[in-house]
Amino acid sequence: MSLAVAVTAGCANRPEPTDSLTRALADGVLTVGVKYDTRPFGFIPQGEFDVAGFDVDLARAVAEQLGVRVEFVQVNSQNRILNLNSGKVDVLMASMLRTDARDEMIDFSTVYFSDGQSLLVAEDSDISSIADLGPDTTVATVQGTPEESVLRENAPEGVQTVTYQSWPDALQSLYRGEAQAVTTTVGILYGLQQSSEAAGRSVQIVGEPFAEGPIAAGFREGEDEFIQAFDDALLELQANGTYEEIYLRWWSEALPDVYEIEER
Repeated sequence: MSLAVAVTAGCANRPEPTDSLTRALADGVLTVGVKYDTRPFGFIPQGEFDVAGFDVDLARAVAEQLGVRVEFVQVNSQNRILNLNSGKVDVLMASMLRTDARDEMIDFSTVYFSDGQSLLVAEDSDISSIADLGPDTTVATVQGTPEESVLRENAPEGVQTVTYQSWPDALQSLYRGEAQAVTTTVGILYGLQQSSEAAGRSVQIVGEPFAEGPIAAGFREGEDEFIQAFDDALLELQANGTYEEIYLRWWSEALPDVYEIEER
């Protein structure tokens, strides 16, 4: 018996299902909040109209595993949790770090991608690691993310920060000289580096990561059945090779070692 049939059958006597999994299975649609401006997690490729990326492909694969189709809703770092808790989306797959603070607002799947926080600088920068930051250095981050506080916990005292609405905006600040570095996880920095290369600008990721970057899917609190089904789908995608195929499609150049999803 498929997951869709099993869950629907178990909920046949519920006239108005309220949990996201049951509704998705009944409607045949899983609504996923993804970013449209964070290459290579979720972005609109040049000359195209549809969102693409690692989160996007993985969401499609999970939905197929659950026996439903997927619909994408654009979210950003500032509104993604609000869109989740308001019911606009069923789940978030939006390059979202799992943190203790966010654990108090929403629930998470098992981690499906992880790297570490680092720095992106101009090709000719004298900055080679976080140790080179100081009072004369301004580092760009994005509003609604934990990167600024993590940076301050690890950087030399006195480093300046400036926040923007999106990672492409933060990258532009590096071009304009408003910031001497951008900090976020290596996965996002890699996407910014790709965008820079496409624009004919040279930037580089420098230094060893100074903080972990576990990325997971976000759920409304209390949807334990949904989270378990989602985790089971991720583990099955890993077992049948689909996860590795998607992973290498987007990360083979930057992160050749495929991440291993662990069962909780």
